[in-house]
Amino acid sequence: MSMILAPYNDAMRIGQGFNSYTHELCIDGAVLVKSADQGEQNQTKTIESPAQIVSYSARVVEKLSDVVEGMNVSYCSSIKKGTVAVSGSSSTIDETTFKTADLNIVVTVKVTNQTTVIKENAEFQHIDGIEPGSTLFNESYGDSYISGFIKGGEFTGIISLKVLDRSRVESTVKAIKSGLDAKDKAAEGLTLNTYGSDSSTELSTALKNTESHVSVAWMGGGQVKDETTLWDVSSVFAAAAAFPKRVSECPQRTWAILTKYKSNRSFVEWSHNKMFKALEYDQVSSYTAELFDSYMDYKMLLKDLQNIIDDRDGFEPRMGVKDALDTSMETLLSVRSALREEQSKIITAINVLSRDPSVLRRQGSWAALHRSDKVTAIIQRALGKLAGSEATEVAVHVASASDSDGVVELDDEEPVSKKDFNFATLLPAEVWKDVMPVAKPNYAPITTAPSVGMQAQLGLSGFIPAAPSDDANWVSSKIQVTQSYEEMRKELEKQRAEVDKLRAECDAKIAEAMSKAQQAEASRDSLNQTLTSQLKTKERQAAEAENRRVVIEQELNNVRGQLQTRTAERDDNARDRDNVKMRLESTTNELNVARSQLIPGERDQLHIFHVQWGQSLPVQLGGVIDKCYSYHSQNRPIPITVEFFNNQDSLRGTSKLAIFVYRKNKSGPIKVKGAMEASTLVFD
Repeated sequence: MSMILAPYNDAMRIGQGFNSYTHELCIDGAVLVKSADQGEQNQTKTIESPAQIVSYSARVVEKLSDVVEGMNVSYCSSIKKGTVAVSGSSSTIDETTFKTADLNIVVTVKVTNQTTVIKENAEFQHIDGIEPGSTLFNESYGDSYISGFIKGGEFTGIISLKVLDRSRVESTVKAIKSGLDAKDKAAEGLTLNTYGSDSSTELSTALKNTESHVSVAWMGGGQVKDETTLWDVSSVFAAAAAFPKRVSECPQRTWAILTKYKSNRSFVEWSHNKMFKALEYDQVSSYTAELFDSYMDYKMLLKDLQNIIDDRDGFEPRMGVKDALDTSMETLLSVRSALREEQSKIITAINVLSRDPSVLRRQGSWAALHRSDKVTAIIQRALGKLAGSEATEVAVHVASASDSDGVVELDDEEPVSKKDFNFATLLPAEVWKDVMPVAKPNYAPITTAPSVGMQAQLGLSGFIPAAPSDDANWVSSKIQVTQSYEEMRKELEKQRAEVDKLRAECDAKIAEAMSKAQQAEASRDSLNQTLTSQLKTKERQAAEAENRRVVIEQELNNVRGQLQTRTAERDDNARDRDNVKMRLESTTNELNVARSQLIPGERDQLHIFHVQWGQSLPVQLGGVIDKCYSYHSQNRPIPITVEFFNNQDSLRGTSKLAIFVYRKNKSGPIKVKGAMEASTLVFD
């Protein structure tokens, strides 16, 4: 993210609040580094560059806003001042020279030697009683604070060239651009080639046929040019090329580094639970540049209009232009008032934007107001094709000053002339340029200087008409004057009737707007009630869902506990089964050793040596072995059930294992066989 810079002045302090839109200083100590010594040396740290950071730029520009942007000057401040002040100099840019020039070259050099920035632990210092988001808060703190300074230098040179031979304007401008190593034809990006500019014969010839105006300003570097050398194209580029070396010898503070409050950790922690949003001017910067160019265009129009007023005989209305202005004094004075009113509206607009930059998103731009039928048709057809269907008629609402929607309401404390301002009422200066009177061809004003004696004789003659030659001529003159007054009276009555008609139409529109406002207010109240009801319903549903979640969570915990208990019991049973198996294996081994020996009392067909049921010992299974002999003699499988084992259940609720140790036919091997509960077993 690139740094936000503002031209330095001696009133700036580290941690001071600042408005990046208006470039106005705000409250001291908006942020502060906690330290016993609050001096600047303990508030900041210095970053020494290993070498100079140098930025060269030389380009052809057409708009004053491009110059302002390159110098980091505020558009808003320039509009309020009515001119562009160059940092480091009390001089200002001559807008008339810039606008009337055929070619404007801006040469800038920015050099950074050292950067001083505030320490990372700077804390936002809020003042009790100042509501966040209020006009007082924004005016006191701005949208950012000064977080550092850059020490170095800045050089700005503006060269305005006007071609003397008007028939060769295009070729001369082309030759100058080519000689200055323009990077492309559309260009406007030039290189700092001071040697090539003089060595080119074509460039030298082209420059001889021009009138040049040079404006230079710089900060740092001391004296950048010998006092005997005049400023021209060559000397400007030479001074720019040598400027970094001079700055290394004599640097000074050039820019202030700005940091948005939203980038400060303590400010975010303080404001996260407060219902307000810090000022954000990024979205209106390009729009303000357009307002600045429009304001300067109106300034030029006023100068041109004054020239027309001073010499009305030398100008005439444009031929074939609708609504072309005539050169009558009444018309010209009315136009002057209208132009000044448009300038006042632009100043009001930037005042509104400085306090509420998000207003543009709530209002429509001035595009719909000044859209012609042809342009509207083109847009409608294009939108129809993009949508995949034929174009349909779209009603385009043209904003007006009486519209209630999209009008920003300003606080009473804001120093603007009106509480309501509609941006759609701003009129582009190009509308007036096309209807202004033009100079008459081959016209030269005739001035006759009378002698001193004649001046004395004519002292009062311009105010007292000559006496009539006879009574007849006098009567005729009187009748003509009377008729002229009568025509003027009729014309005045006609104009009054038109004014009354317009007033009635305005009253009707105002009444309609008030009705719409009342309807909108009623709709808003109804919508608020609906939203409130819906919000309460959602809150109730959320509470019920939370209660259900708690109950389910409790039930789930109970199930988890039971599962853990069952798991522990299962593990215990598994260990018991393993122990029984081990004992049986040991017994089987012993029996196998003695299997060849005759066992007293052993049965011939089947002899059962041992029966194990769960954890019950054989002595506890009285009668079970006899049951096994009985079932075997009947060729019936042994049922492995609790009932078969005399309802003995030492491991209730757990599936148990029945183990039999037996031998058939005396001479056979001793076998061990087991079966799980709910199954059957056959002695094989």
